Amino acid sequence: MRRLNKLLYIILAVTVVASMCMLPASATTEVVSASVPYGTYVYDYDGNPVVTPHAYVPVAVVNGDDMGIGKLTRPTDMEVDKEGNIYILDSDYTVDMSALTNVAEGEVAQESQEETQEVELTTEAVDDTTTEETTDTAQTEDDGDTAFVDTSGFHGRLIVLNPDYTVKMVLSTFAKDGKTDGFAYPEGVTISHDGTIYIADTKHSRILRFTKDGQFIRAFTDPKLTYVSEDFTYLPCKLAVDTSDNMFVVAEGAKEGLILLDKEGKFNGFVGAQQVTYSVVEYAWKNILSDAAGDRMESFVPTEYNNIVIDNSGFLYVTTSSVEEKDLAAAAASGTADSKNSPVKRLNPTGNDVLIRKGYFSTIGDISFEYDSLGNPATSVIEDVALGPNGRYTILDSRNNRLFTYSSDGELIYAFSGDGYQAGNSKTPVSITYRGDELMLLDQGTGSFTVFEPTKYGMLIDEAYYYYKQYDYQNSVAKWDQVLDENANFDIAYDGKGNACMQAGKYDEAVKYFRYSNNKERYSVALGEQRASLIENYLVLIALVAVVLLIVLVKVWGWINKRNTDPKYDDKHGTFLNQVLYAFYIMIHPFDGFWDVKHEKRGSAKAGSLIALFLIVANIISKFFTNYLFNPAYGTKISIMTEILMVVLPLLLWTLANWCVTTLADGEGNIKDVYVFTCYALLPMALFTLLNTVLSHFIILDEGMYITFFSTLGVLWSGFLLFSGNTQTHRYSVLKSVLSILMAVVGMAIIVFLALVVFTTYQQIYSFGDSIVKEITYRI
Repeated sequence: MRRLNKLLYIILAVTVVASMCMLPASATTEVVSASVPYGTYVYDYDGNPVVTPHAYVPVAVVNGDDMGIGKLTRPTDMEVDKEGNIYILDSDYTVDMSALTNVAEGEVAQESQEETQEVELTTEAVDDTTTEETTDTAQTEDDGDTAFVDTSGFHGRLIVLNPDYTVKMVLSTFAKDGKTDGFAYPEGVTISHDGTIYIADTKHSRILRFTKDGQFIRAFTDPKLTYVSEDFTYLPCKLAVDTSDNMFVVAEGAKEGLILLDKEGKFNGFVGAQQVTYSVVEYAWKNILSDAAGDRMESFVPTEYNNIVIDNSGFLYVTTSSVEEKDLAAAAASGTADSKNSPVKRLNPTGNDVLIRKGYFSTIGDISFEYDSLGNPATSVIEDVALGPNGRYTILDSRNNRLFTYSSDGELIYAFSGDGYQAGNSKTPVSITYRGDELMLLDQGTGSFTVFEPTKYGMLIDEAYYYYKQYDYQNSVAKWDQVLDENANFDIAYDGKGNACMQAGKYDEAVKYFRYSNNKERYSVALGEQRASLIENYLVLIALVAVVLLIVLVKVWGWINKRNTDPKYDDKHGTFLNQVLYAFYIMIHPFDGFWDVKHEKRGSAKAGSLIALFLIVANIISKFFTNYLFNPAYGTKISIMTEILMVVLPLLLWTLANWCVTTLADGEGNIKDVYVFTCYALLPMALFTLLNTVLSHFIILDEGMYITFFSTLGVLWSGFLLFSGNTQTHRYSVLKSVLSILMAVVGMAIIVFLALVVFTTYQQIYSFGDSIVKEITYRI
């Protein structure tokens, strides 16, 4: 039996090995998506990373050996055309000059290799005497411009793959002006709207244009730039071409922005110069220092772009890795979503950044990072950007080897990948591009590219955005519901449902969903629409309620005023109710009121304590019931004891400090008098706190100034009442009253300091005694 089992195992193993050997070459690059070596995450409202299901997983890793063209020596850029063909620029590939064959002038020689399907495009062979020379450069004329060609050898090749990753063409040399020409460490490639190929031949300081079949069309050499320094060398690195064949070029060291060339290669100026950042101190120093020293101040030099891609509408997405780390860290900490500190921008035809940034944080990659021993934050270094379906885009972080995908509104949808040799990770990522739903990552460190495909979770997110852009809001909401089934903590899904409900006119639901997603801006818009709808539908009822409420307030105020001023209530001045109601008279007539509180017994400590309790209750109600838009305590745990102490401790400290100071300064009030007038002065703060709580449910963010106004008014009003009570109670002049208040504030600080000293001393004594007791216990 054991022999039979052993034989079965051997047969099974042989069958598995044989089946693997029979797989085609392309199949050996497929990756089992279950073994994903990285985590996928987003950041929540508080900036904490939250793990999510995988949105993209690796399905293939393709290297030069898989293609049959040898190792990729230094790949620098990757592009995909409309037909799904893949273009890879291998910058450091050295052309074998001895392999070039003599052909007639203008004729192209094609060397076909069956196993790799590689096509070498050559023209007239390099003369033997020419190849033996060691001259560094030779000059060729093109449209009146001079190009410098390294005749000792060509470096670089363009590899074009079919959609199934088989080689379609390899372009390393080409016929130009009757001679064989080649590349010198090219850095960028792009495919224009008509399928022609543009290559930034960096070290040759030119841009080359080819047909989709690899036939040379034209070279655009030095465009004679203006407004650049005399020592500037034109080295094009990356480029994009619009539908009019205008070229937008990223050049090494070009800090003035993108170089704009027309279809003839003529310089038409710079586009999208980045904003210069400097402090007032640096500005002052620059004006004081000599010209040479001032020029060395780097903060006055704009940062340069490092990559570019153009969308179907002609907008330019550009990236930069030159934003200072401290600025990125500050943007991450503050949640600022401005253009200045964003490493990715979307430039309109006038060069202005119009990228939408409505996420919790700006489009800067990671917002949670480590610091080195010198305190420098290890922020993301953005190397490239790729445009995906339905307005989403992905940026490449070359420091942490991560990919961050944002929606068209700038919301982080997911972040994934990492550092390593496993499929899905990378060592030196340099370029990313989309091919439909697929995302491709070119890794210079391993000489390969990885193909990512969306999971069910990723597809659901994309479909939700797709239906929204198609105005199919019902299906959009349905897809977001499915996303939430996969990931219930995905705030962006609630955002998506809120947007769809907004467009469908369901403002009540939109308000609810935007509150779930913590999107205050959109919540404010939905609340405004909800308010407008309510006013439109219930205008008569709202007006009637407002009139009734106004009448009630007038009647109540009249009754209170009558109790305070009508002679027939003189015999009730000493009652608790009248002592409480007299606080309203004091609000309007503070000097007369506080005189009566002290000398006519119109107030009492019990009534003052009730007013203080009223302020405590108002603060607690505000914390619990102020609308989400204006409630800093929303989503946090509220401590009732803390709210009580926030009123009681300052009240008692002030009472004690004021009594101590005024006793020494001939004040006539005792400690009870100080406590009473202080409590009475708190009434405006309590009333305006309640007013803001109610008002917060009817106003939007743009009207938040009313909340600020009434809060400030309440504090100032109470402050003025405090000053009036202090003046009347102690019978001080205005100046003496102000000085006594200031001294009381200082006295409060001294009391707090002494309390801390006593508490610290007690802790030390207790700790010392506890140590002695433990020592004696151990020795016994």
